[in-house]
Amino acid sequence: MPEGRFTGEYEIIPPVKKAEGPKLTMTGTDTRPDTDYDPEQLAMGIKVEMEHTDDPEVAKVIAKTQLDEDPKYYSHEG
Repeated sequence: MPEGRFTGEYEIIPPVKKAEGPKLTMTGTDTRPDTDYDPEQLAMGIKVEMEHTDDPEVAKVIAKTQLDEDPKYYSHEG
């Protein structure tokens, strides 16, 4: 289990237009080192979570949160 943690909040802003998805913003800090995660899983997670944000750092926080729950989260077939 990673030693650091994320402290802050997520906010999901509903889409203005029906064709757009919701936007995700984040405030706070993430002290979890990238080295605490499997680099392949983290890279896959960032790619997947970029569907929810334009900010790679926000995507990384989301991915780390998923990987904290399941270290192989992004390898499971959906």
